[in-house]
Amino acid sequence: MKARLSTKMVGETLEQHCEIEFNRIRATAFPHAYFEKDNDLYNAGIVDVFHRHPKMYVVRPQFFIPIITLLRNAATKALAYKNELAIIKAQNIDITRFETQLDDFKTAFGRNWRLASEGFEEAIKRIDEAIKDLEKNQRCAIQIGQQPAPGE
Repeated sequence: MKARLSTKMVGETLEQHCEIEFNRIRATAFPHAYFEKDNDLYNAGIVDVFHRHPKMYVVRPQFFIPIITLLRNAATKALAYKNELAIIKAQNIDITRFETQLDDFKTAFGRNWRLASEGFEEAIKRIDEAIKDLEKNQRCAIQIGQQPAPGE
C-alpha cells in the first residue's frame, strides 16, 4: 500500500497517525496542548510564535540544527555576560567595603590624632610650668647665694 501512495499521501497518513496518538493521551498528559497542521505558514524557516507561547519557535526539520546552534550561542554569550556582571558586582562590593574601611580608618586616626595632640599640648604646658618653677628656684638660689653670710 505504501508503494502506491505518493509522498504527499505518506505525509498525510503520518500526520493523521500522529494526531490520533496525540489525542489519545492529550487529556491526561498534555491538557493545554493541541495538534495542528502547519500548511504554508511555517515553511519560511524559523518562525517565532511568541504571540501564542512565550519563548517558542517553530521550525521545519531542515532548520533544527541552525536554531539549536543559534540558541546555544546566545546562551553562551548570555552566560559570559552574567559572569562578567557578577565580577563587576564583586568589584563594586570590594570598592564599597574599601571605602567603608577607609572612612573608619579616617575616623579612628582623627580621634587618635586629636587625643595625641591634646596630650602633647598638656605635656608641653606641664614642661613649661616645670621650667618656670626651676627658673624661679634658680633665682631664689642665686639670691640666697648672693646674700651676705650671717655675721658678715
